[in-house]
Amino acid sequence: MDFVTNVGPNALRLMRGVLSSGGVWPAVTLLLLVGCGLGAEAQQEQGSTCTVDEAGTRGVCRSVQDCPPLLQLVSQIRRGVDTDGRAVAELRALAAKCPFSGGRQQLCCQDEPTRRPEDTEIIRLPSEDVCGVAAFTGNVINGRDVGIGEHPWIVSIQYSGVTPEGLRHACGGSLITKRHVLTAAHCVAFLDNPDITPEEVRIGEVNFDTPTDCLASDPEICAAQPVNIKISSIIAHPEFQNIRPLAFPNDIAVLRLAEDVTFSDFRRPVCLPLDLARLRTGSDLTVGEEAIIVGWGGVDSDRMENFTPVLQGALVPVQSPEVCSRAFNISVAFENRICAGGGPKGSDTCSGDSGGPLLAAARSRFFQTGISSFGAQFCGLSAAAYTRVVDYIDWIQQAIATN
Repeated sequence: MDFVTNVGPNALRLMRGVLSSGGVWPAVTLLLLVGCGLGAEAQQEQGSTCTVDEAGTRGVCRSVQDCPPLLQLVSQIRRGVDTDGRAVAELRALAAKCPFSGGRQQLCCQDEPTRRPEDTEIIRLPSEDVCGVAAFTGNVINGRDVGIGEHPWIVSIQYSGVTPEGLRHACGGSLITKRHVLTAAHCVAFLDNPDITPEEVRIGEVNFDTPTDCLASDPEICAAQPVNIKISSIIAHPEFQNIRPLAFPNDIAVLRLAEDVTFSDFRRPVCLPLDLARLRTGSDLTVGEEAIIVGWGGVDSDRMENFTPVLQGALVPVQSPEVCSRAFNISVAFENRICAGGGPKGSDTCSGDSGGPLLAAARSRFFQTGISSFGAQFCGLSAAAYTRVVDYIDWIQQAIATN
């Protein structure tokens, strides 16, 4: 294909060499590319649509001078920094996507943010027909082992750099779509140790010490094997601050997974409180109302252990914000948070439970009302603070729709 028809034969042969062989001819390429796109004739028939990549990112056929990204490529060639010929190859590919106009070649100019292959499907929060359903139920008392299928949304975030042996649990999370996990921002952003990195999530796990998890009452009924899925991106709230005296404001993050989760009785998303009227009292802040905490955090209030291999669950009472403000000597307003725990039963989340869910049971569903954020140094001695999920529904929906 002739790239341009009204240049001299020698120049045309040089351009054919660039376009066909991928060779780098900086000065000649620059002159010919710009020259072939600047005429008034070329601008008369510009505007046909094109796609710049296999993901379908939209573009418009334009002359080089009317497309800043193309001018950047030309600039690379002119400055001699396109040493591997990538800019020339990209210009060649973009030229192949557009027709001639008035005897001159146009190139495909990107006209929208780059799409990923997954962007053809917009992921949304699941309906109550799908979310929050437990295949098996148990009586949650003052801390007990959780059975298979009771909380199929619970996720263990696995980190490198915690131990030399490999990946290890350090925070919890909850599955909210087939591709996203909800957790605390302090679990995945501004980590104190730069060598510790969240690498993947483990879904469908109950007991880390057993190869297969089965019902205690009927060992012949067993769960499917857990799955490990890599974390492809971390979306922490842009206004999160990892500052305890400020009560870790906006302590919320969404993890995008590298592949879809196939839902089953042992891997299922939790419901989010899109409508508080769906909760038993119509509110997630009713003082004295019991909520459920779940996680692999420490279980001994006298020790600083941050992990127990068997998933634990407990009931905790919702407290007034003042209880947490006094307990943690917080001078800022206790907004966008839920205070829960402590009380006569002494149940509480511990280190290792961070990022896990605070749950409300209603209408035969489980709704995640909070995210474990921070608590006392020794577990069970006071209430703990949870990020209030309902205050971030819009942000969560935007995060999963665009990531």
